[in-house]
Amino acid sequence: MRRLLLLLLCTAASLTIFPACRNEGGSAQPFPSSSAGPTLAPAPPPIAGENTNAPIPDAKLASAIEEAFAADPVLHSQAIRVSVLNGDLTLNGTARSLGAKGRAVRLAGSFKGVTSLTNRIVVDAPSRPDAEIATCVDEAIKGDPATRNANVKATANGGTVEIRGSADSWTQRELLRMVASRVPGVQQVNVAVDLSHASARGDAEIAADVSDRFGDDARLGRTHIEVAVHGRNAALSGVVGSLAQRDAAAEDAWVAGVANVDVQALRVDWRENERVRAATERRLPTDAHIASAVNRSLSDDLQVGVQVPTVLVEHDVVTLSGNVMDFRAKNAADRDARLVSGVLRVEDRTTALPAMRQSDATIQKQVMWGVYNDVAVPDARNIRVKTASAKVTLQGAVASQEEKKVIERDAEEVPGVVAMEDDLQVQGYGPQTHVAAPEAIRHRAIEDIFWDPRVEAGRVAVDVGPDGDVTLSGVVDSWGEARAASNDAVASGAAHVIDRIRVADTPVSVLR
Repeated sequence: MRRLLLLLLCTAASLTIFPACRNEGGSAQPFPSSSAGPTLAPAPPPIAGENTNAPIPDAKLASAIEEAFAADPVLHSQAIRVSVLNGDLTLNGTARSLGAKGRAVRLAGSFKGVTSLTNRIVVDAPSRPDAEIATCVDEAIKGDPATRNANVKATANGGTVEIRGSADSWTQRELLRMVASRVPGVQQVNVAVDLSHASARGDAEIAADVSDRFGDDARLGRTHIEVAVHGRNAALSGVVGSLAQRDAAAEDAWVAGVANVDVQALRVDWRENERVRAATERRLPTDAHIASAVNRSLSDDLQVGVQVPTVLVEHDVVTLSGNVMDFRAKNAADRDARLVSGVLRVEDRTTALPAMRQSDATIQKQVMWGVYNDVAVPDARNIRVKTASAKVTLQGAVASQEEKKVIERDAEEVPGVVAMEDDLQVQGYGPQTHVAAPEAIRHRAIEDIFWDPRVEAGRVAVDVGPDGDVTLSGVVDSWGEARAASNDAVASGAAHVIDRIRVADTPVSVLR
């Protein structure tokens, strides 16, 4: 779960919303082979004449974050202002939901060069009676399989929700926060739950567990992080490349037995992080090690549930098989496996076969609520949802492929959905249908890869054909780094990505 949580924060925690809790105000839903050989020419820097390892000008960093907000399907419609001073980022303005506010913070924190972040975004959501908000939060928590066993109660005051009681783990505590944040009208969520019943473990055992998780987390790469545990308090020190990596390290540190995680001594410095990575010996995990790490991640994930898939690893390829509860569990297991260091790709052969089915009426209400309250779906009234035997069918017209993917995600994240048929038609209207010129796509891809702290600067070259296809080449240190660069290229608007990135010291016979 700790490997999943960062992505979950950018997608959505599914929940049950009852008819009385529906509100039209909107709530965001955040979503090769290689052998050692000659070093390829580094990719051009994102700005002509600028060295990739030079300090990043504040104005350039602010501009890059603003461009990312403008391209984001949720954040482009929010009134958020960006300012940067000596790497310290401040976000001002308004967001239409608590989810959109959190999405902005997480996206900005993923940029190379941001060393601290001050969040002054105000949630400007339609007001609702506090009693109604509290009732809807309680019902949402009880309607989600991952949180329903938490012994908690919600109260609300001026749109601020307080959740008190006890939870099974830190991961469940964070899921409680996410479930509440999706309820329309919520301005802020404070979670104060008791975790004292967590298993008792010695400090040395906890420290070893945390260190292992750092090494297995593809988001962290070869970052240099030390952990010291005293009296169930874990203190992290060292250096990471971004605020997002610091958050990922903190998530990994919340293992069983930990009462507090301190990241004050964990510095954010992307240039120092790259120097440390270059000087750190790279470990190539065995298939057995990868299998163990994937199994642990799946078992920790509350959204995978009790039906944990069977894991087989051969030549760094993970195959998942067996029955899972629903579509959400399939997606969670797939994300968990991809975020384990050393994984080349994931073959998902699981079958959604719940032990206990949700009623079609309940599933349909949840899907409709998710779509109608998603600020990334401006044309929600054009969407029709049908449900039969836990299979969801989506019909209607959308403005773009991006909007279509958002609606698919809204449906897949609803507990109980076991199959989906997408009959949505892209009509080709709206601002997201513009096709960028090849040179614009190349510039955007170079910039996105440069700003990603998971990819070492200058290691990936970008070429774009006249049809908008992006070709990536270069030599990187891990499959995770290669996958991050490929994802960055996809986000740049590429029609198709041809990935020729090689991973150092990997046998040529291993194919993507």
